[in-house]
Amino acid sequence: MPLMGVVSAVFWGVVVLSLLVFLHEGGHFLAARACGMRVTEFYLGMPCRHHIARKSRTYGTEFGVTPILLGGYTRICGMEGTHDDLLPACFGIVQREGRVLATDVAAELGVDADRAYDMLATLADWAAIRPHYDAEKGEAPSQGTLPEAFETLRRDPNMLTEYDAGHDFSLSGTTEAGEPRPLEDPNKALASEKSRTYLGKGFLKRVFTLVAGPLVNIVLAFLIVTASLSIVGV
Repeated sequence: MPLMGVVSAVFWGVVVLSLLVFLHEGGHFLAARACGMRVTEFYLGMPCRHHIARKSRTYGTEFGVTPILLGGYTRICGMEGTHDDLLPACFGIVQREGRVLATDVAAELGVDADRAYDMLATLADWAAIRPHYDAEKGEAPSQGTLPEAFETLRRDPNMLTEYDAGHDFSLSGTTEAGEPRPLEDPNKALASEKSRTYLGKGFLKRVFTLVAGPLVNIVLAFLIVTASLSIVGV
């Protein structure tokens, strides 16, 4: 019986902790979307190759749950990556080719492969491009490293992706993922991509996004205490 009591306490502790973290991350998600930031993933549970998920047609966000119920996470675009003066040129190459190897990007820009991968990873983090996993080479999204190639995203005539509010893929001029979409001005195009990320927003919007998570926990605690006092009493 004592052992069952400990197991029960641990189980419910993990469940409650996961729900609290999930709601915390929900605050970040809602704030990020309200501020016009791209959000690619929102999960209950820690990252795991085995999961159940469904992608939103409205936001492009992948909502799901993993078997590792120890919290949750939200992937807000633009919270990682590196600054590089060649980033616009790198973005332009991917858009021009549709799909390109990282080594080819490195050769065209005259940089080493590591620098090319860093730039491509940054653009992928911004949801400006995406990794292309080639099953014939044994590549899969669950692998711990980036694949050899990267490709364009599906975009409407206004260059909006599935992660951007107001996108309409039914319009003429929409290009599919992996198709070339040459840019007239890579610098201007990249600035537009950056403006839809955490990094590209103003100070107040970034702070609001960060504070929204703890704020949800505080509001939830207040509601629980108020409800308990109202129903049970002191």
